[in-house]
Parts: sequence; C-alpha cells; structure tokens
Amino acid sequence: MSDRVDLRQITAEIRDALADADRDTLAEMLAYVFEEYVIESGPPHRAPAAEPLEELADLSFPALIEALKMRLDHPALASFVVQGEQVLVRAGGALVPIDEGGEQAPDPGAPDGGAAPHRAAPGSASGVAAGAAHAA
Repeated sequence: MSDRVDLRQITAEIRDALADADRDTLAEMLAYVFEEYVIESGPPHRAPAAEPLEELADLSFPALIEALKMRLDHPALASFVVQGEQVLVRAGGALVPIDEGGEQAPDPGAPDGGAAPHRAAPGSASGVAAGAAHAA
C-alpha cells in the first residue's frame, strides 16, 4: 500500500462535494479559507530548500555514496557498501570493490598478478590476426 497522497483524487472529491453548492455558500466557504489559512496563518511554511549539487561535487566518492544513501530512498543504493575510503557493490552475492577510475581493481591472487587480459577489438588488425592463427 502506498503512503503517497493522490492530490488529483482529493481534488476531484472536493469538486464533486461542492458541485451542488449555491454561490453564497461557496463564497462563504472561500472567505473562511482565506481568513483562516492565508490571513491568520501568516506566510506559508516552506520546506527546506533542496541541497544544491555543488555541495556534493567536492565530496569523495565514498562520501558521495553515503550522502546519496542518506538523502534518497532508492533501492539500488542498498547495493553499495562503504568501508572506510572504499566503495563496494553487491554483485552476484559478492561484494566487489569499485575503483574510482572506473576500472576493476586487479586480483592479486590471479596467476599474472591480476593484470587484465588484453582483448583485441573485433575487426582490428590484431583481432583478425588472432582469429586467423586460431583458425589455422
């Protein structure tokens, strides 16, 4: 069940309820609403202004993730875990570290010391040569 208020439904219900009211009744109701909620209550209460993005721009990546998790109720943010200055993401049931440069961190347990294998782009000269050598 959603906690959100459907303003369109409420507006339609009010409109339906007032559809048969005469002009004098509507004028009296409107005068009461203005007096009570505009004149007597003073200036409207404003919600706090949204935090400008500039304030988030100088944060480290882990601090940015924490700030987003605190401010937004988004299910995907639950996949991110901050441990000190490292951000990890849940992927396939495991926590995988995210490198700020966008590259996967090397696996020191790999036989080549964690260096990522070089893969030639399909159709490139080295890719064609590798394909020809494989076919031979």
